[in-house]
Formats: sequence, C-alpha cells, structure tokens
Amino acid sequence: MHIYPLLIKEKLSNKILFMGKNLTDYIYKHTKLKSFLLFLILTILAEIAFSLIMPNFTEKSGYSILDMSTVYSVDDAYLKLNAINKAPNEYLVIRLIDTIFPILYGLMLSILSCIVYKRKYKDLNNYRWVLLVPILGAISDYIENIIIISLKLLLPKQFPIAIYV
Repeated sequence: MHIYPLLIKEKLSNKILFMGKNLTDYIYKHTKLKSFLLFLILTILAEIAFSLIMPNFTEKSGYSILDMSTVYSVDDAYLKLNAINKAPNEYLVIRLIDTIFPILYGLMLSILSCIVYKRKYKDLNNYRWVLLVPILGAISDYIENIIIISLKLLLPKQFPIAIYV
C-alpha cells in the first residue's frame, strides 16, 4: 500500500477541518443581531425572486424545476430536465438566484443558531457543531445543483443512479 495517497487524504481532511473551524470561529465572534437581520432580509428577497420567476418557468415548460420536487421517478426527472429547453431564460435566472441562495440561508441560519446558542449556553465547547449544520446544508444544496446541471449538460445520455443522489 502506498503511503502518499494516505498523506494527501490526511492533509485534505485537516484542511477541511481547519476551514470549518475558522468559519465557525469567525461567525461566533462576529455575530450580531444586525447581521442576522441583514441575511434574513436578503434570504427573503431571494425567496421573493424565486416566487416571481417560478410561475413563468412552470407555465412555459409545463413542469416545476427538479430542485423543488421531493418525490419523482427517473422518467419524471428526465422529463423535467428536458423541459428546461422550453424556458431557458427563466431557468438561467433560477440558476443565478440558486447560486447565491444557499450561502444566504446557510449564513442566516448559522447566525441565528449562534445567537440562540450564546443566549442559552455559556459553554464554548460545542458551538462549532451547532453553527456548522446550516453550512453543511448549504453545501449539500450546492452539490445538488452541480448534479442537476451536470445531468442537464450530459443529456441525452442518462444516469439514473445520479437522480437518486
């Protein structure tokens, strides 16, 4: 067994832990009610933008976007992906909004969690995990977006296993 891949894996995992620690420490030290309100307003504005563009996309394409569906089959997913061609401009706007939306709600929820944590607990040992959960949710949303965009770009080839990820 080669040691080099193990060293790379260890360095990478240490870097990710270090980045998570720095991010949560920064949020913890700089959290104020004003920053929560700012991210809350920005998140609400992004939601309003979604609600304004989504009906146009649904009307033109005949389907909602794949991100907004909770249960679907492989056939349904590919119908929705193919329907993007009927409303490409609206879909582009949705993608642009969805590029900033996860970071907005991730930071908003992390700041809210921090505010609640600071008021409820004085113990500084576990705050990183509390603040990291919304950030991990935002990262998951970005991964979902990357998978959906990849599936769209790879059409007409189909990868049914990726639909279930």
